[in-house]
Amino acid sequence: MERQSRFDVLAKAVSPSGNHRTVPSQPQNVASLLPDQSDSQKTNLKRSRADEASVILKMQKDLFEHGRRRAIESGALEPSDEDVRTIENHASAMARDAYRNVYDPAQHAHDQLLDNEYKKNLKDRGEAEQAVKYATAALKEREEEAAGAPAPSPPPEQSLLLPAAAVVATMITVAPTLHDFVFLMADDFLSWLLSLLCGLFLGLLIALMILGDVDTGGRRTATNWTGLGAGILLSLALGALRIKEASCLGDYIFALAMTTLELGIVLGLEGVAMSRRARYQAWATDKATSDQTSAKLEAARTHLERCKDRLKELNDAINAHISYVEERALRFFHIDEIETSALKAACDGYFQGIAENRGRILGAGGK
Repeated sequence: MERQSRFDVLAKAVSPSGNHRTVPSQPQNVASLLPDQSDSQKTNLKRSRADEASVILKMQKDLFEHGRRRAIESGALEPSDEDVRTIENHASAMARDAYRNVYDPAQHAHDQLLDNEYKKNLKDRGEAEQAVKYATAALKEREEEAAGAPAPSPPPEQSLLLPAAAVVATMITVAPTLHDFVFLMADDFLSWLLSLLCGLFLGLLIALMILGDVDTGGRRTATNWTGLGAGILLSLALGALRIKEASCLGDYIFALAMTTLELGIVLGLEGVAMSRRARYQAWATDKATSDQTSAKLEAARTHLERCKDRLKELNDAINAHISYVEERALRFFHIDEIETSALKAACDGYFQGIAENRGRILGAGGK
């Protein structure tokens, strides 16, 4: 009778209709503690209660299996007070282990630290929200600025016709002088061949030095200066050779004309190079402006992402704190209900094991 009364009381404590025994001084719903909760807070509260229900459900299943295995392994056909006490103690210990004090910064030093951090996060969140607004406005300004900025044109391309013509003209003016004064050979064909090749090389060298090697600012480089100087000196040197061998007025006029033509070719190449450098400098300026605008736009986007990430971190920390406070409240006010359900689950499993033991015996006797 004593054993049966223990099970009757336990069965009445948690009936199938869900009428749990309660302590009158403890509220059944944590939401009643916070009558002015917002919708988001109520949603978090429901989520916390759902999480608690899943944890309790797992604990109940484990306790049910624990009681069932104990009955099966012991081979019990009738409830044993010793087994029942052991099961109840185990279930009560597991349920009571879920107990937590209610969150109270005024009473607990640890809660005070958490509350200080929570208040700091609330303050920082306000600043972070402002930062996101400012960053969004700045990004919009940068996008408008980038949309209004002219797209840089492709870098100027150098035509090869003028340099090629200058090289050929230089070869034509230099080759006769080299033939008459430098490559003096018995084989006239070889002399002209060497003179033409040397004139071609000198013309190509001067053209490449004057027209090539443009720096990022579009200014004349040391190579350009060297090419210009070499072209002028070459023209004067060849002119001096021609004047040295001149014997009449016609020879002097020819020497002066050829030297002037060579100087004109060199100065013409320099004029082409100056025009090219001016176009390149304009392109470099436009490209630098476009690159700077793009860099500002990318920096604004990066800053906005950092501000959003910071705001998300603060929101996550605040929501985690709210969930923590709600979980503490649930584990404080509903610990008796948790313990009662744990006891019932363990005893139900124990009775299930006894029923299975009896079924195996009856099945064996029937055969």
